Amino acid sequence: MSTERIGKKIRTLTAVGLASALLGAPAFAQRGGGGGQGGGQGGPGAGPGGGPGGPTITDPKEADAYKAYVAAKGDDRIKKGTDFITNYPKSVAAATVGEQVVSLEYQKQDWPAFYSASDKYLAIAPDDSGILAVTAWVIARNFKDGQTSPTLDQAEKDAKHALDTLATKQKPPNMPDDQFTKGKATIASQAHSALGLVYGRQQKPTEAAAELEQVANPDGTDVYILGASYEMLGKHVEATQEFKKCATMPGVLQQPCGQNADQTSKEGPDGPPPSN
Repeated sequence: MSTERIGKKIRTLTAVGLASALLGAPAFAQRGGGGGQGGGQGGPGAGPGGGPGGPTITDPKEADAYKAYVAAKGDDRIKKGTDFITNYPKSVAAATVGEQVVSLEYQKQDWPAFYSASDKYLAIAPDDSGILAVTAWVIARNFKDGQTSPTLDQAEKDAKHALDTLATKQKPPNMPDDQFTKGKATIASQAHSALGLVYGRQQKPTEAAAELEQVANPDGTDVYILGASYEMLGKHVEATQEFKKCATMPGVLQQPCGQNADQTSKEGPDGPPPSN
């Protein structure tokens, strides 16, 4: 199996549509988040009297801007939220609003706007493991050859930082243990998925396989890249198993996975990685 052929496999993944793969992604709340300062429309109080969900905003202009954000809908809510965190980055409500704007942009799948919202939010809350992981995941899945911003290096940095901060993350006092454990596992899986795809695109099969083997609930993209990584390592049996697995998963990769499973099953027992 030549490096050229493996490279073609990786390029095929882009050709069949990473954007389409993203359309089947779980909701943002399930994939990321969890590191901000509380959220929802019942967040920090929007006036001198305070609110039931958080601390009081005492500055009248800041309170009015927050009220306008909470009352807004659709794209206007994104705009007012962006204006709020731009004008009041040190507000007690800034992290809450910023995280919600990132979530709204994710739901729209307007990726340039999502990257901008994520950058603004992470400037306020740089150790939010959930937002770091989801940002890395989106970058890795939407990266185009020749793209200068955001880069695969940024995706790798964000994913690694997510895992580092996750390792020392403290459980909120009122959160059940099982919910905290499940949330950490979900974020870790997404970070490993992002790293696996970054290394797969860079044709680093050992690193890609090591990351993707840690994804708890892999989707077709994860499984495809894991299969391609195994094949680059000369692990034809494992590669065939992964390609057969993703051939059963509905989506744009189902046919390429089936074709690759047929090819790798004919390549004999496992052997050393190809030299060329």
